[in-house]
Amino acid sequence: MIFFTGGKFEGAEEYIEKNFEGRKQIMDFEESIKKNIDGLPFDNAVKEAENLAESISRENKDAVIFLPEVGCGIIPIDEKERIFREALGRAGCILSENADEVFLVTMGIGQKIKGD
Repeated sequence: MIFFTGGKFEGAEEYIEKNFEGRKQIMDFEESIKKNIDGLPFDNAVKEAENLAESISRENKDAVIFLPEVGCGIIPIDEKERIFREALGRAGCILSENADEVFLVTMGIGQKIKGD
């Protein structure tokens, strides 16, 4: 699996489409996380996000997966948004741990940060 992260509108999707054409692409995994953790308390939400990341890693070994990086901005006041941010971050850690290659895309430029 190849895992990509970076800002939602920093050009990752275009970079992936251009450089990994023909491979299965999962570009909206954060929406699955958001849907599955809605209303859960913090610990349960984080555990659910980790479980989802483990599952998608296991079931998509040849896919390219993008998950936006959300931890560099202002901490949200809204508790649901804080829980989502933390859960998404933990899912990203699981995906990067399980990935063969990890890329960070900033301003449309992909930098490999893990892998040969």
